[in-house]
Amino acid sequence: MQPVVVAVFAKRPVLGRVKTRLAADVGPEVALETAIALRDATMAAVRTVPRGVRPVLATVGPHPRMSGWEVWGQGSGDLGERIARILRRGCRVGAGAVALGADTAVPDPEAIAAAIDAIHRGVPALGRVEDGGFWLLAVPNVPRALLTRLPWSAPTTADAVHARLCAVWPEVVSVRSTFDVDTVEDWRRWRARGAGPC
Repeated sequence: MQPVVVAVFAKRPVLGRVKTRLAADVGPEVALETAIALRDATMAAVRTVPRGVRPVLATVGPHPRMSGWEVWGQGSGDLGERIARILRRGCRVGAGAVALGADTAVPDPEAIAAAIDAIHRGVPALGRVEDGGFWLLAVPNVPRALLTRLPWSAPTTADAVHARLCAVWPEVVSVRSTFDVDTVEDWRRWRARGAGPC
């Protein structure tokens, strides 16, 4: 069976350039450590998926090479254009593609595996985050305009994506929701779980 491309979307880890909202409260060094820890946790979750996976790090700008991972540039455009570009590339070379955010507090290998199963059944999957966005989007192919003109960073982002998916496929698999670590409140909640840097 052809592997599924699983792409982790992560910025280049540069002091002062990542987790800027969080950095205002905890400082840029802790924000950088947090971004790296979240990225690494997401990559670790991908590595534990027992099925055929082609792991990709989808980046903006140069990124250090990671052993066992391909590095693909996201290219230009808004978030929807960049996600769609990586998903299309993944669908060309794999059985389908999964986009994962690297801000997720609790990346779930079982959810990733369920998304891969959905792709092999020919349907998409969506994993939501509590602020209204999504941490996982899996598709067997990328319909035209799937992610264009969406309300990004809004309480309705995942709802809008779900509606687009439902307009194309008879079923959308929902996987476990979680929360992103964007604010100091999120960071404290994440730290209370025993995760991340001290």
